[in-house]
Amino acid sequence: MVSDNIWIFRIVEIVSCICICFSLFFLPYFFMQDKFSLNTRYLKLIEFIPISAFGIVVRLTSENGVNWKLAFIIGGCFAVIEKALLIANRFPLDRILLGTDVFLIIGGLGYLFNVQFILNIYLFLFHATLFASLLIVGVLTTFFTDRGFIGVDHHQRNRVILFSLFLLGAGVAAFLVSYIFRGDYMLAGILPFTGMLVVNWILAKKMRDN
Repeated sequence: MVSDNIWIFRIVEIVSCICICFSLFFLPYFFMQDKFSLNTRYLKLIEFIPISAFGIVVRLTSENGVNWKLAFIIGGCFAVIEKALLIANRFPLDRILLGTDVFLIIGGLGYLFNVQFILNIYLFLFHATLFASLLIVGVLTTFFTDRGFIGVDHHQRNRVILFSLFLLGAGVAAFLVSYIFRGDYMLAGILPFTGMLVVNWILAKKMRDN
């Protein structure tokens, strides 16, 4: 299975490396400015640093058994730093990537302090734990923030909630797919996560256009 999809793994590794290198290269510039002068689509690459770092550690240690502890601690540290910088500079947070950061931070704390309750949940749900984190973030942001889970400013609050619920529905579907195929890197991880990003982009674009 792994050998059949080796080209997909290579693409993921290359994209992850590009995100990290690009983001780290421009990071000092971003936060020395009073206002961001680059398009926000490029700034969003910074939010991919934690999950990219996590994925790279997983791949680098996969031959001799994945070092999940190292992967979660490194990914969690990147997530804390990245979110602290973005929040301090009042940069709008991507809800999907906020969910991945919650996933990494909780997992990192679980491994760092050997919290068996957390580790057992991650072991049982495996890849689906990521989508459980997305759903938790989705519910909280839908009902307790102005921009909702969809992450779009809109004058009609009911539309924000409606589109956020659509995205939550996609999250439930992604969770179920990930749980059914848990253990499969492609079917339980990459495909449903990519699907969530695509659905989020489509719904957010539709909201902005109306």
